[in-house]
Amino acid sequence: MRRECHRCLQERLQLTESRLEEILTTGEAQISLVSVDVVDNVDNAEEVKERSVYSVDKTVDETSDRLLSGADLAKRLGVNPGTLSRNRAKPNFTQWSQGKDPEQLPWQYVSEVERYAPVSSTN
Repeated sequence: MRRECHRCLQERLQLTESRLEEILTTGEAQISLVSVDVVDNVDNAEEVKERSVYSVDKTVDETSDRLLSGADLAKRLGVNPGTLSRNRAKPNFTQWSQGKDPEQLPWQYVSEVERYAPVSSTN
């Protein structure tokens, strides 16, 4: 009987070892897939960040001589600075500002530099 128990225990141990090996192998594969996804997402985020920085830099470069503070643009458009601040988040801000500008220039708010810039015709 003792010999039978020993054999049962050995079989159970082998099954347990096989199952553990299977779990570890599957787990490693899953970790590897997650790592690839994380790296891809980081790469995509970096690319989006670079495009955004490039876009802001381009806007600032193209309009640096025309960047205006809120007070200066409000004066140019003939509106109260508070009115300008409330309207800048609206989807039609460029059209609204263009209608009020003496040169009919459309304006956009560049939050990264906290200034207003005329919208470039190439945007």
